[in-house]
This record gives sequence, C-alpha cells and structure tokens, in this order.
Amino acid sequence: MKNIIKIIKITEEAINTPYQIGKNDCNIIVLKLLDSVCGTEYQKLAINQYTSITSGKKLFKANGFKNLEDIVSRHCVLVDTPIYGDIYIDGLNASIFLHGSYIEVDHELHKFKSVQVPAELTGKIYRIINDKEITTWADQVQQVS
Repeated sequence: MKNIIKIIKITEEAINTPYQIGKNDCNIIVLKLLDSVCGTEYQKLAINQYTSITSGKKLFKANGFKNLEDIVSRHCVLVDTPIYGDIYIDGLNASIFLHGSYIEVDHELHKFKSVQVPAELTGKIYRIINDKEITTWADQVQQVS
C-alpha cells in the first residue's frame, strides 16, 4: 500500500506541475519513482542539471549510464502486461502506468496528462523488482481491501 501512495503522489505532482525539461519531464518522474521505491538517489543526478534532450543524454553518459533505460533495467525486469506502477519506455519517452492508463506529455499544453493504454504498446514495460509488495493485480486488490 505504501508504494501505491508514493506512485499516486509522484504522478499527481507530475500532472499538476508544468512540464519542463530537467525539472518535470519523463526522465525525472521515472527517477523519482525509482528513488521512492528502491531508496536510490537518481533525482539528485538529474533535477535542474539539463535543459534539453541532448544535454540530458550527455548527463546520463557522464554519470556512467547509457540512458534512462539503462538505469531502469538495473532495478526492474521486463514484463509483457503492465500493472500499476510499472515503467514504460518507448524510445526517448518514458512513463508510469496507472490503472488502465499512463501519463504522457501533452506538448501543446506543456504538461503531463493521463491517457488510456492502447491495445498495442510499441515500447518496453518494466516492473521494479525491489518492490516485493506489488507483483500482480491481485496483490494490489488484497492490499487495498
């Protein structure tokens, strides 16, 4: 249950804060999730440390990572079907799954929004393995009851 609350807080903050590269972007929300669930400190590496996609890529490489997916893969396993709190990576885009939706950037409005998960996903779905509390939808239902 405690990780569900953390996920809600991270995604609500992302949706209610203007999108800005290096402050509230795809990388930052995923790093916040990893920090919150895994006890890491990746946010410190990234927040306010880059102002463009190119400088963000350089920042990861300068700190020994290929990209965001490299960091995610160190704490997660690939899965086929997303559940609440899973991480979605599709090229340069990253997101967090909610119940039947995930958050993505609305570039016209410069903010995150929740969108329905399409039938076909083209990216990769990662599940945090440090999170022993939630591994299936059934686990989530049992904890909320």
